[in-house]
Amino acid sequence: MVFGVELERAIARGRRIPLIVEKCINAVERRGLDKEGIYRIPASNVNLNALRAKFEHDETIDLDNPSVPEAEDINCVAGMLKMYLRELPVPLFPASEKERMDIASALLRLADPGVRLAKLKEYVNSINPAHRETLAAVIDHMNRVADPSNQNRMNQASVATVFAPVMFRE
Repeated sequence: MVFGVELERAIARGRRIPLIVEKCINAVERRGLDKEGIYRIPASNVNLNALRAKFEHDETIDLDNPSVPEAEDINCVAGMLKMYLRELPVPLFPASEKERMDIASALLRLADPGVRLAKLKEYVNSINPAHRETLAAVIDHMNRVADPSNQNRMNQASVATVFAPVMFRE
């Protein structure tokens, strides 16, 4: 089982992040960073469900293999990453709505950006390792997606808008 599994169980021995997360991120970074609206343009539900079934059957599938035609659509691969994150039993950023508001409020009250960043890092470091490592990988990926925003029209705000609902949910 791949989807709906706790991150701690999804991470195989010796891995930092779930294999599906790594595979989707790598494929998007190889083939999708220049695609306009990557992560914003939805894939066909038929293709998403077919790719999901293939991951459930064999998590080691090669997303560049022609025998996986659903993966040719990079929006399908991007959608697969969002689907996986959305279906985690505990969200990637594990805090209740009240905790998130308290954290945001406290950070906004800090005038010094250095102190603000230190406090945010302190909170992130308090998250369990499986969530922290996966969160770090996804945030690094989000930054790499936003880098060529002149090509893909996905600046930091756009990328945050599409990822926030799957990372920060109750």
